[in-house]
Amino acid sequence: MKRLLFIINPKAGRTAIRNDLFEIIMVFSQAGYEVVTYPTQGPEDAERKVRVDGEDYDLIVCAGGDGTLDNTVCGYSKMGHKKVPLGYICLLYTSPSPRDVEES
Repeated sequence: MKRLLFIINPKAGRTAIRNDLFEIIMVFSQAGYEVVTYPTQGPEDAERKVRVDGEDYDLIVCAGGDGTLDNTVCGYSKMGHKKVPLGYICLLYTSPSPRDVEES
């Protein structure tokens, strides 16, 4: 079975992923992946996890904001010789700016 490292920033997007987490994992599982879910513990944690363990997986997917993506890519760039596909689920939370409200 293929292995997937699913890195989640639990603080990103005001915890928007919690409502959809089971469905996301089911999609990966139905695609034939054993999903290892890793919630980040703090700054640079995604980078460390990918750098240290990334080569053990067939796919790496991170879910969070731009910081989570940046950290995951940094860790990916420091992995060994085996490069695996990398995916990203954006959890950015944006509130409307005054200009957006005026235009609507």
